[in-house]
Amino acid sequence: MTIFSGTAHIRIVEARDLRPTEWSKRFNNASDSEKVLLDTYVNVDCDEYHIGQTVTRPKTTTPVWNEDYQTDVHNGRVLGFTVFHDCALPPDDFVANCRLLFEDLKIGISNDIWIDLEPHGQLHVLIKLHGASSEEPLENAGKERVFKERTNAFNDRQRRGAMRRKIHEVTGHKFMALFLRQPTFCAHCKDFIWGLGKQGYQCQICTVVVHKRCHENVVWKCPGSKTNAMDELQSEAAERGLGRFNINMPHRFTVHSYKRPTFCDHCGSMLYGLINQGLQCSVCRLNVHKRCQRNVANNCGINAKQMALELAQLGLTGDKMSIRSKKKPAIVPDTTSGAISSPGDSSSLSTFSNSRVDVERSNSNFLPSLRENDEVIEKDEAAGSSLAMPSTKPTTIGLEDFNFIKVLGKGSFGKSQGGEDAIRAHPFFRDIDWEALEARKVKPPFKPKIKSKRDVNNFDADFTKEEPVLTPTEAVVIKTINQEEFKDFSFINPDFTLC
Repeated sequence: MTIFSGTAHIRIVEARDLRPTEWSKRFNNASDSEKVLLDTYVNVDCDEYHIGQTVTRPKTTTPVWNEDYQTDVHNGRVLGFTVFHDCALPPDDFVANCRLLFEDLKIGISNDIWIDLEPHGQLHVLIKLHGASSEEPLENAGKERVFKERTNAFNDRQRRGAMRRKIHEVTGHKFMALFLRQPTFCAHCKDFIWGLGKQGYQCQICTVVVHKRCHENVVWKCPGSKTNAMDELQSEAAERGLGRFNINMPHRFTVHSYKRPTFCDHCGSMLYGLINQGLQCSVCRLNVHKRCQRNVANNCGINAKQMALELAQLGLTGDKMSIRSKKKPAIVPDTTSGAISSPGDSSSLSTFSNSRVDVERSNSNFLPSLRENDEVIEKDEAAGSSLAMPSTKPTTIGLEDFNFIKVLGKGSFGKSQGGEDAIRAHPFFRDIDWEALEARKVKPPFKPKIKSKRDVNNFDADFTKEEPVLTPTEAVVIKTINQEEFKDFSFINPDFTLC
């Protein structure tokens, strides 16, 4: 992964198509067709360290902020943008979020970007980077950064600026720590959630509640995630050998009356009422609220805890299957110029100059092995110099530029290289000398005896004694064949000729 070190200038412009999550609408009696207005603000972070927060724009789903922020970045990987609804009583409700990799941004120019939010909406940002990017060291590649709690952190301010409301993304779910005000059961392991303070984690999209220890083991996908995001998740999972793993077994819910206190197997809270308190699946006996029915995943008859344990033995957990979308952000033409004033920060972004971004430069990661001698390579990015424009000289690509051996056997069309090692390691084949076998120096354990060319004693007698029956070809098919192609044949079956 590419890391960035330098200065980042960020402008939060506007958002559109924002919608409240299922968790936000738990006390709202409005219909689905009725538009719900939000009091939204945006939190900006870099690798889970807080950068800034915009002001709240009330009563709108298309807020406009135009606020600027500047921060120094050291070995940064990801920029995060999280939209919250400003509630009268804390904590504020989650609305949507997105993550933007530094490797998707150009250094030294203005990046005018519309980013797709999850689960709904889009965010318009302008980002300008001054500094240098480099590849992450191999010893740190793929490792998740862990922010450990330190002793006396309040006194010496060791974790100053760290995010408090972290979002944990697992198989499409967006889990956040939650304080439970009533007895609640875990939807994953079905055990009671004990503790004081923020005892459990709840998905802000589908409202499912699980233990903190269980949230990384959730294997069913969030039903409220974006469809295209789940498609990209499936394609990424297929590259890692998880393409055939999918849980899609719908429940069969019917209204049910409970004679004893019962808890919802989705959100974990109690089913209140005297009769018809909730819904029960007629197959797996899953009990849920009526309001939770549309958020329940299609995992009927599946023991999620046992399946998670089996997958963990294979090295597969929910957090490893939660592959974030690598789709490039949509880049719109940069029409902003001149000085941009900052409403609250003296070190804000001073200018976003007009820059012409060529389409070929937005796809410069295509075939990186073929672009080593290309004139499109940027020069002096670390010094913040101007971007070298691509050459108009056409580039000729031939078959010799591709290595087809690396293409064969990938994905669903074959197996990857090295599969023969598993055969050699099998106990039955472990003692075989494969080189001697290939050279025909190994005596076979059984050698069939053949008396003549027509000897069929080595085959099953039921097969060899059966009379062959030929399926005649339809006359319509024979008429479509050019008969001149068979005029020089020494023999033609008279039963299959046109008369």
